[in-house]
Amino acid sequence: MAVIDKSRLLAGGVVLLAGLLAVMGCGRRPVAVLPRPPAATVAAAWNRLAAVNSLESRGIIRMTAADGEKNAGRIRLLAAAPDRLKIQWLTPWQTVAWQLLLNRQQFWLTDSKEKTTYYGRLADWRSNHGCRRQLWWWRYLEMLAGWSELLRPPANDGRGERPLRAAHWPAVERVEYLVTADGRLPAGKIIRFANGEEWRLELADFEELPAGKVFPRRWTITTPRATLTLLLAAPRLNPPLGGTVFAYRQDSFALREFRCQQESQPAQREGEKPQK
Repeated sequence: MAVIDKSRLLAGGVVLLAGLLAVMGCGRRPVAVLPRPPAATVAAAWNRLAAVNSLESRGIIRMTAADGEKNAGRIRLLAAAPDRLKIQWLTPWQTVAWQLLLNRQQFWLTDSKEKTTYYGRLADWRSNHGCRRQLWWWRYLEMLAGWSELLRPPANDGRGERPLRAAHWPAVERVEYLVTADGRLPAGKIIRFANGEEWRLELADFEELPAGKVFPRRWTITTPRATLTLLLAAPRLNPPLGGTVFAYRQDSFALREFRCQQESQPAQREGEKPQK
């Protein structure tokens, strides 16, 4: 994250992060896809994707913004469909430096060092492009808040017309479902929005599950604003996650509403970038 305190990501953390990034396959070539696959092939490949109602994992998250800024961090992730998400950025000592929490279209960003939580609603930010460009943390929320929609397979005929969408997304015009070159696995999708914007999702590093199902441990999401890579280590599918997991409970922290004109203040306060 763009404002994580460098003093909490010292040499030991750098070594661990570099090792994990290497082991988990950074710098891989894009997945080869089958051009214009038949609808039946698309349906068969995407039907192999395991149904995911909840997810728990540790891993690495990497972001490259359109302006060239890059950062990476070790995280703990919990998610429950359709719109609940918790991402905790971890220090080398496994404490939480930052936490981004989304529950029913409300978000909380917690700075553990400053004992402050900034909160708001997705609906307040999604249409304000000027403010969104200022927010180092909004990119993560914007791209991952619709995680269950990113994994949703097409209709039974493989075409997937009239797609559902995440609540904070613009209207979706069309979705193109991608299949690996051998036609056996889902490779990702291209989401075209009615406002002309296009997102691309790439799925890779599949874990084989019972009954022929699979789950991708590597997600790459590319938008006009940034590219996000999520590398999951030993993900747990469909664990029981109660509602309290996604409830804001840090009563000892100061709670501050985030307004548009103030959005860049946390980044300006510390001005630090994470170790790469």
